[in-house]
Amino acid sequence: MPAQPASSSASSALRALVGLITAGLAAPPAFAAEQATAALAINLRAAPDLGSTITGVLKPGEVVEVLESVGEFVRVRRVSGTTGHLKRKYLRPPASADVPPATVTAMAKESPPPAESREPVPAAPETAPAMAVETSLESPVVPAPATASASTRRVYIRAMAGAGFAGKSAGRIERALDTAGGDVLLRKLDTVVPAYELAAGYALTSRFAFEAGLMQLGDYRGRVEAVGADAARLQSVLDNNIPRGGWGAEVQAVAEQPIGAWRLGAGAGMFCAFEDAPLRTNVPGVSVDSRPCAPLLNLRLGRVLTPHWTLGLASHAAFFDSRVMSVGLSLQYR
Repeated sequence: MPAQPASSSASSALRALVGLITAGLAAPPAFAAEQATAALAINLRAAPDLGSTITGVLKPGEVVEVLESVGEFVRVRRVSGTTGHLKRKYLRPPASADVPPATVTAMAKESPPPAESREPVPAAPETAPAMAVETSLESPVVPAPATASASTRRVYIRAMAGAGFAGKSAGRIERALDTAGGDVLLRKLDTVVPAYELAAGYALTSRFAFEAGLMQLGDYRGRVEAVGADAARLQSVLDNNIPRGGWGAEVQAVAEQPIGAWRLGAGAGMFCAFEDAPLRTNVPGVSVDSRPCAPLLNLRLGRVLTPHWTLGLASHAAFFDSRVMSVGLSLQYR
């Protein structure tokens, strides 16, 4: 094979050298991997574009590995292996890591963005479980501060002290007795007397409860003296006009409506007296019914003073043949 000229060999070597230099200049510079820390909670995106899909959220202080730089964006890899893009200005050097001096200097020159220019982190959509998990880690549930309200205990005790009122005045009762014929005299009859209540309750819910207890609706004492009166007519007048009260047992269902610190309630039940009516007559065979039972209605308004104590007003009405009522100051402990 004939030998090639020296000039031809030199020319070939020169062309090969130029080709290598050109290829080296055309190749993109290698980007050395580095570590960085997220300066705040920031979104990771699928592409170097703020309009691209969010693939995750970096937590403040999370360390990532910077893989490459694309303009003002960088592509990073998390410890879990997932990757994403974000702006370099949201990264800072790790607190303790061997970071190249040039990188540290470049990052230090980046001033932190003003608060209003930071990209907000949107709420995680329901279709992104991964983001929902990361966001929940950054947003712990803080218990609401305690507010003054009634205790949630189910059992409570209530006491009331006040006055009992007859449904009819003494003058009205005297006029009714005059219809019995003959000479009928009503000795002193108090129509306003002390009244008391002591009851225990069990709350089924925050608004409904059952109560049972003892009640003194009023001790209406007096005496009727009659001469020449019709006994049957006198008995009917007494049954329809003489107030009944005394000590007895009560049971009722109660409903309450909270209105701020106030509680408005109403109840309905039964009251049964333990003793005979204290009114007496001098007519044989004529008396007031003993130990009667009657429907009982209750209204109350109280203010919650502390979680356990409620102070208010309570009223009762027992519907015998002649209605009797009581009104007093009520104190409840729960």
